[in-house]
Amino acid sequence: MTTLMTNANQNAWTGRRVLVLGGTGRIGSLVALQLASLGAKVTVTGRTDDSASNVGTITGVQFRKNRLPEELAALDPRDFDVVINLVAVPTAHAANADPQGAFSLNVKLLDQVITHFAAGNPDASVVVTSSVRTSELGSMYSWSKIAAEGLVSASGGKLRCG
Repeated sequence: MTTLMTNANQNAWTGRRVLVLGGTGRIGSLVALQLASLGAKVTVTGRTDDSASNVGTITGVQFRKNRLPEELAALDPRDFDVVINLVAVPTAHAANADPQGAFSLNVKLLDQVITHFAAGNPDASVVVTSSVRTSELGSMYSWSKIAAEGLVSASGGKLRCG
């Protein structure tokens, strides 16, 4: 990821307004740091004020407490050029322990994010992260990620999956 961001055209991110949903974890804070260093104006969401500690000291990154999906409507789509969705049940073990929760976060929330931002700002891009190891195939996690990639495919190029 660092190489991809570093090799990207730095001017492409300067001044871009980026929303990182669920961006207070290890991956999200690294994404926020990289994008801010490339000149983007980054807003990161997290469920608790405590989660701000991972990103609160990064110059150019603003933390916004937001419980998704309950407070999705509070995020104005016109305020962002790019939305990166990192909210997910992150492992096969966690998804198998709570299949309904995995489907709700990995698929239903993604669909709500797409609908909300596509309707409110047709020029914004929504970026979806997805990965499944072969050892996870057949798990609820892999099925939820396959469904998420299906949403990306059905978007007609509006979404990018990385």
